[in-house]
Amino acid sequence: MRKATVLWISAACFGLLVVGCAGLCLVADSLEGGWLLEDVPTADALFDDADADFHDGRFERALKLVDEGLELDPLSARGWCARGATLSRLDRRAEEEASYARSLAIDPEYAWAHFSLAHLHEDDGDWDAAFASMEAAFAQGDEEAEFYQYRGWLRLTTKTDVPGARADFDRALELDRDHFWARQNRGWLFEESGDFAAAEPDYRHAIKLDPEQAFPHVGLSRCLAATGRSSEAIPLRRRAAELDPEGWSLPLVEWRRLVTAARKETGSAELRLALVQAEVAELRSLEFLREVEVAEQSVDDFGEEVQARVESTSSAGQRDDMEAGLRRLGMLPRRTATDVSTTEGEDAPADDLASQVTAALKSQVWAYYDPDADRFTFVAEGLPIDLLELTAAHELVHALQDQHFDLGVFLERATRKEPDAPRNDDALLAARCVAEGEATFVQTAWQLSAQIPLPAEGRLNMTAMALQVTAAMDLEQLIDMSFAIAAGLAEDHPLRRATAQAKSIPRYVLLSLMGAHRRRRARGALARRAAA
Repeated sequence: MRKATVLWISAACFGLLVVGCAGLCLVADSLEGGWLLEDVPTADALFDDADADFHDGRFERALKLVDEGLELDPLSARGWCARGATLSRLDRRAEEEASYARSLAIDPEYAWAHFSLAHLHEDDGDWDAAFASMEAAFAQGDEEAEFYQYRGWLRLTTKTDVPGARADFDRALELDRDHFWARQNRGWLFEESGDFAAAEPDYRHAIKLDPEQAFPHVGLSRCLAATGRSSEAIPLRRRAAELDPEGWSLPLVEWRRLVTAARKETGSAELRLALVQAEVAELRSLEFLREVEVAEQSVDDFGEEVQARVESTSSAGQRDDMEAGLRRLGMLPRRTATDVSTTEGEDAPADDLASQVTAALKSQVWAYYDPDADRFTFVAEGLPIDLLELTAAHELVHALQDQHFDLGVFLERATRKEPDAPRNDDALLAARCVAEGEATFVQTAWQLSAQIPLPAEGRLNMTAMALQVTAAMDLEQLIDMSFAIAAGLAEDHPLRRATAQAKSIPRYVLLSLMGAHRRRRARGALARRAAA
């Protein structure tokens, strides 16, 4: 009997040994096949993945991961709270509330569930319940920057405890100095109390943390405008409207008030031109590579320069032949005393073609850009600042063209394919239309941007629509429209004076001038816009 017992024990031990060896083989096989117990996801790991998807805006995927985690651990207060937060982004209100209730039923001290319920009560407009939920969250002893900033926001919004709100925002930023909403809301608190100097750095920090949020752009623009820096406020306000057109579009009256304030703040002509230069660079999406020289020139000196250039580009014989042909065709009638409009003490211009072209330019040109000298020159004397800015917005585009594309070389190459080849006036006119068209487009966009607070694409579309009206007119209609507009201006307005002088310009010269600088510019601008 004892021998049999020993045999059974031996057999049992041998069996255990076989089973153990088989188990070891199974483990070895599983290792070779890559199967490990650690590869099986835990509930917390799934919740972590769901949290990452939630913050990236993938809410449906986040909900799927949370539900998988809850299948593994149905008594996770964290999981049910995360489920409620995800459902809130999917607008499933009833399920959201039930999930928070389930979280607190599992763990009444789970602070994040109380915090989430506070948001739910806020959405319902039940501020007392929201405050109560936040106090329940703080009662658990958790030091979370998010808790402090949200309670501060509740206090600030309801105006129940502004000093307490300041203390909450300060504490939130002690815990996390890069908390966007704590920065934004503390900036708002400072702004509401009139401390714009303190609000400015918080708003700037918030923009740095999240440049795609409209709120801090609006807040900073208000602070800058309130401290006499409206010119800096304008691009921020425009950016806010681009980021959130529905929430932060600015009424036209307020926009004009802001722009007017910016113009008044920048008192000197030099500073105002610098502002125009910055705005033109932004509209054209090109930076100025160097300073643009700005000069003034008397009308008489300008006339002498024009006369010299006319004489240098054609011989006297060529000009005589052209003049004779134009007179024979009736396109250049001889002047009479009644045709000439002069001011007191001014001599009537000579009758030859070159003199008449020079006289026309002297009366109509207010400024010009010279690519050879890299200089922008004002000619008109006593030009009001608003017209000075409008003129600068056009000529500064030519400066950008010159700095980036060498405007003089561009026009020269279009005129002559070879250095000694005769000048091709048609090619020159086409090249000028490209340069003038772009300058007209940006000038018009600049003018509209000072009148209407549109985002970038809206400004471009509005500009194209405005230019299409001009491009559809013939030259006679353009001239008539100019005269009609000028008739409604004050008698001493520069545009009305220029229009009165234009009536004495021979029709051929006037049509050539208007054609080069009005209608063709509009068509050139639209062509550039279409190509872009």
